[in-house]
Parts: sequence; C-alpha cells; structure tokens
Amino acid sequence: MPIRVEYSPTKEGRSLLPVVNAMSDWAAKHSPKDLYTGRHFDKVHADDFK
Repeated sequence: MPIRVEYSPTKEGRSLLPVVNAMSDWAAKHSPKDLYTGRHFDKVHADDFK
C-alpha cells in the first residue's frame, strides 16, 4: 500500500490564492470551452460557459 502524503499551503502561500484564481479565470475566459472539464471546472467556471 502506498504511503499517503498530504500537503497544505502556508499562510504566505494562501496569500497567493487571489492571484492564482485570477489567472485561472483568465485562462478559462480565453481558452476553448472543451479544454475545461472536471472538478475544478465544475466548481469554479461552469457558470461562465453556459
């Protein structure tokens, strides 16, 4: 059985979330709709593509 390892960002790392989310939003807006699938798309961007 493989060893399970979980990571979590530091407070400083979490401070980058607005930047990462803005980049993700930009990518979703400027990419083909069929490129975005899966949990991240469904949770964050699905409404942008309806």
